[in-house]
Amino acid sequence: MSLRPMRSVFAGLTLAATFTLALGAASPANAASSYQLLSNANIRTAPTTGAPIANVLLKNTAITIDCYVNGQTVNGTSIWDHVPGQGWVSDSLVLTGSDNPVVPNCVSYDRNAAADWARTHANDPASTYRFGNDCTWFVSNALWKGGLPETTEWTRNTTNLSLMADRPYVGPSKAAAAADWFKNALVDAGYATISELDTSDKTAGGAQLGDVIVYDWDTLDGQHHADGFVDHAAIVTNLSAGTVQVSQHSGPRLDKDWAMNPASNRNIGSEGGRAYLLHIRY
Repeated sequence: MSLRPMRSVFAGLTLAATFTLALGAASPANAASSYQLLSNANIRTAPTTGAPIANVLLKNTAITIDCYVNGQTVNGTSIWDHVPGQGWVSDSLVLTGSDNPVVPNCVSYDRNAAADWARTHANDPASTYRFGNDCTWFVSNALWKGGLPETTEWTRNTTNLSLMADRPYVGPSKAAAAADWFKNALVDAGYATISELDTSDKTAGGAQLGDVIVYDWDTLDGQHHADGFVDHAAIVTNLSAGTVQVSQHSGPRLDKDWAMNPASNRNIGSEGGRAYLLHIRY
């Protein structure tokens, strides 16, 4: 379980304005290519129109792009091109000659590496971070081991109190250690899509190795109740005979049926819980 932030389970579907991706060495230098702008374009600090403007370039300017990510959908495309040393521009404003990406993806996610790390460390002792139980911190570390870059909001180490509880602290951000903040951060960064799951579906909506499942199953009077906030996170570590299995902390559990409450051995849906698939897009 994790601390509860002040945003609902659906709030993460709106892209945040404060993201800066840590993609300093995102792609090979020889992958960069030059293309012309179709109109005046805002170069932004993150792949969303809510992010700060880093530069403004005029129509017909030739720009160099070296890689892309999936971000906010603009004019029918979610592709954002990276302009080295400047930021991000919607692919809808760039004359590339294709509706598909023309440069490599800036993000490389090794699903096997993430799942292997989680399986190896599923039975490690819980961390001592002051957030309490460490389910989200465990999943965050697995995703970083798989190669997902940290962001300003989802990071191992911060002293920014706007990202933390209102008390002195140096350590992981809320998004790295609290499940609902984590869910919002991955969706906001364009790293993941979110969809509600049918708890009778053994495939968890077609979840893949290294995807994340988050749970809304707050406990009240000994019963689970979905209250609109995600309370727990687990990572998909095994696909066995069509059944998705997850590994998780709080407490340590390895390769368990994704829809079963390990404490009661009952389906979480029968206990009033809900679950959501965070499908990693890379």
